[in-house]
Amino acid sequence: MLRQLRHDVWATEQLIGYCRGLKPDQLDLTVPGTYGSIRRTLAHIVSSDEGYLVRLLGALFHEPPFRANDEATLDDLARHVGHVKDGVERLFSRGDVDGDRLITDTPLRRPDQPRFEMNAWAPLTQFVHHGSDHRAQINTTLSAHGIDPPDLQVWPYAMELGEPRDQIRKGHTPEMSTPPMLRQMRHDVWATKKLIDHCRKLTNEQLALTVPGTYGSIRATLVHIVAADERYLRRFMQMPEPVMDEDTNGEATLDEIAKHLQHVNDGVEKLFSGTNLDPDRVIRDARRRNPADPPMLITSWVLLNQFAHHGSDHRAQIGTILGAHGVETADIDVWAYGSELDAVKEETKSRVPA
Repeated sequence: MLRQLRHDVWATEQLIGYCRGLKPDQLDLTVPGTYGSIRRTLAHIVSSDEGYLVRLLGALFHEPPFRANDEATLDDLARHVGHVKDGVERLFSRGDVDGDRLITDTPLRRPDQPRFEMNAWAPLTQFVHHGSDHRAQINTTLSAHGIDPPDLQVWPYAMELGEPRDQIRKGHTPEMSTPPMLRQMRHDVWATKKLIDHCRKLTNEQLALTVPGTYGSIRATLVHIVAADERYLRRFMQMPEPVMDEDTNGEATLDEIAKHLQHVNDGVEKLFSGTNLDPDRVIRDARRRNPADPPMLITSWVLLNQFAHHGSDHRAQIGTILGAHGVETADIDVWAYGSELDAVKEETKSRVPA
């Protein structure tokens, strides 16, 4: 999970660095269906990241807390990302976080707001989902206006990192009933399932909708999400054949996509069913689009992180398409997922100190 959050911070840093090359009027660009301008969305990402970490650490980084509507320059945002980076490292300084720990309050709560209680995995997972979702919106905005977006996937992050593949992070791992990374991947599958169900209300014409800067149509993007999920898991285990493929299943029905998503769900549970999932294990992948290319050596954590990043990125694009065409979007963030599992809820009065 630490790898996941580190990639998230790196991606936001890269995006802010990239945006330094834009003109002020370009920072104000937007497209229908997104959160808002590039500048406003960056502020929303960073202020939210600080908020999630304040919940997890139980202390403010600074007074007053940074709010998304605060006027902020790119230098200001970069400074706050520095707080986020330090907070992530502090959070994991004693080993993995117990995702099942109950958080009963946050220093960010205003006196007139109700108290919420939630398991720690909820803000951890939302941290990653939220950042990926809104960075995808910024990249869509850039592409829609003819500006090449930066590559923020896990692949370039791993290549830039260049750490020894056999380096294993040492530290105490607390006992926990469910690994946070499994929570992350379960949310990813849940979100795709909810999105498929949401799309069952659409006509065939609506499933063919798209906007500039996205992967393609809603249907094609759903196929791509599930096909990629199966490919990531196939590197760990045998998956039911044939797996979904964008070239041959481009016009798949929602029922067919949902069937393959069930294979993905089963694969995720199987992956974490044992006790020997080593994120630093190197996987030799000989399946290349060009058979003449040499096998790829991929450290396991890269595939796990890319699984979550990729799905969130493309689901955000579908949300942009729906919003741009005036169609209701699906509520698939981690707060909705956690509420469904009773992991995020208003605190009961019996828990509130007298």
